[in-house]
Amino acid sequence: MASKKRKLAEENRVFNDAWTDLYFFINCNGKPLCLICQKTLTIQKEYNVKRHYDSEHKAKFACVVGESRKNKINALKSSVKNQQNVFKFQVQSNESNIRASLRVAEILAKSGRPFTDSELIKQCALVMAEEVCPDLKKKFENISLSARTCTRRTEDLGDNLCQQLREKAQQFEWFSLATDESNDVTDTAQLLIFVRGIDKNFNVYEELLHLCSLKGTTTGEDLFCNLEQALVSMQLPWEKLVSVTTDGGRNMSGQNKGLVGRIKSKLAEIRCAIPLFFHCIIHQEALCSKVVSWKEVMDIVVSTVNYIRKNGLTHRQFQQFLSDTEANHRDVVYYSEVRWLSRGAVLKRFFDLRKEINTFMNEKGKSIPELTDTQWLIDLGFLTDVTHELNTLNVRLQGKKKLISDMYTDVKAFQMKIKLFIKHIDEKKLDHFPNCKEAVEEAGINFHWKIDKMKDILIQLQSQFSDRFGDFEKVSSKLKVFANPFSCDIEEVPSNLQMNMIDLQSNDVLKSTFYELKDLVKFYGSLPSDFDELKKFAQQFITIFGSTYLCEQTFSIVNYRKNKCASRLKDEHLRAILRIATTNMTANIQEIASQIQPQTSH
Repeated sequence: MASKKRKLAEENRVFNDAWTDLYFFINCNGKPLCLICQKTLTIQKEYNVKRHYDSEHKAKFACVVGESRKNKINALKSSVKNQQNVFKFQVQSNESNIRASLRVAEILAKSGRPFTDSELIKQCALVMAEEVCPDLKKKFENISLSARTCTRRTEDLGDNLCQQLREKAQQFEWFSLATDESNDVTDTAQLLIFVRGIDKNFNVYEELLHLCSLKGTTTGEDLFCNLEQALVSMQLPWEKLVSVTTDGGRNMSGQNKGLVGRIKSKLAEIRCAIPLFFHCIIHQEALCSKVVSWKEVMDIVVSTVNYIRKNGLTHRQFQQFLSDTEANHRDVVYYSEVRWLSRGAVLKRFFDLRKEINTFMNEKGKSIPELTDTQWLIDLGFLTDVTHELNTLNVRLQGKKKLISDMYTDVKAFQMKIKLFIKHIDEKKLDHFPNCKEAVEEAGINFHWKIDKMKDILIQLQSQFSDRFGDFEKVSSKLKVFANPFSCDIEEVPSNLQMNMIDLQSNDVLKSTFYELKDLVKFYGSLPSDFDELKKFAQQFITIFGSTYLCEQTFSIVNYRKNKCASRLKDEHLRAILRIATTNMTANIQEIASQIQPQTSH
């Protein structure tokens, strides 16, 4: 049997340094390179090197010997090196230009600016280079920053971030979803889906999973199909889904045909555990606050503000009047019912300027009797104080990476405050109602103000907070265990956690660590492997979204970026912009630049 022919890679041939003096060859990236004609040979074999030299260059260079031969070899080496450096510099220059355009596109996406602003940025850069470093102006001219280039760069950045998220999603132990739907300026329904996942090392990732643009109907079935496709694209299994947080829309929270109902049906079909479902805690708080409407007060405030601001001349005169009287504020603000904090801002500003407003309206011949009515002013002060407390709670509930336990604690604390407010109003104590107290003091000691309406509003508010948040109340006992495992009763702990909990509560070192860290994620992540069940329990609750705050915040970016002047923005471009604007990850610009073909600047 004939012996098997050996492969070239198996011969382990190496370059012989003597070939440089004998045949004018050097080693270049593992292959022999002729210094004279700069031809590269495939095989590092003396026979091939010698044959090339004898046939091509021996007649001319055989007479060059001794010191002259060494000088000639050194000169040819320098020439080859210089040529290689030129090519290397050109490649590096092209990549740096691409990196620059990628970074500009990233900045524009994060700031919500249109693609065409990249051309303005280049003009500004050229002007600065011309004035500061004219020798480098040519380098700035070679950077591609046209609107089309910026669009492509934005797509590349979005794709890179999406790929990073897909890779991280494979490491998720558990994940939860927050989703909301709203129309953009072109009446396209945009479904936002955010994911919060956690890996075995307790690294938490909170990212935009997908933006689904719905051109037709927005039924629960439509929403479910798009959500399912998003999970499939990221290879996220239903089995690891912990919870879904939505707004209160029927197509979202419907138990039969809504998104929630369809998810339950799907998981029942594949025999998976049903996840938890939550109605956004901020949305519920806003619904509770609607009982504090007090039409008799709000109507006067809103109509007065509208009169001042609806006419340009009247508005300017009012602003000048405030400036002349050196008031604490320089204007009143409009009321917008859809904005969470609007009413509190309007009432506070109106109460602070009540005297100036009264004087101004009298000068305009539009006197408002309520502004001199002591009882009405006390009611205004009370409404301002209560609305301020609601706004404070709302702000506390907002933010990224908020743990559900902290949010529910804030709600429970507010419910206790309402009880205290009712008690204090009964006793006519106004320690926690500074604006109302100020109005009462202005009324004088002989004035007997009425508390029935105030008490009634607080009781209604208390009732609303008690009736809502039922989905959070269902898991309140587990939230207590999660929030402070050292203060819970072992009998109230789920049976699968009891052994771990006993070991934990008996460990003084871990107890001190808990109070020192003051960070639940870090604490549970620091637990040894003996507490696997407890760590698994904690991972699930860490991922839960308490609200759809991220969705609401991102819809603000949508409205800002896809406005009436940019209504033709394509869905795929909007998706890339939002991914860049909301991500906590960093796009790998070096990797992207190395894969892009350099092009002439335009």
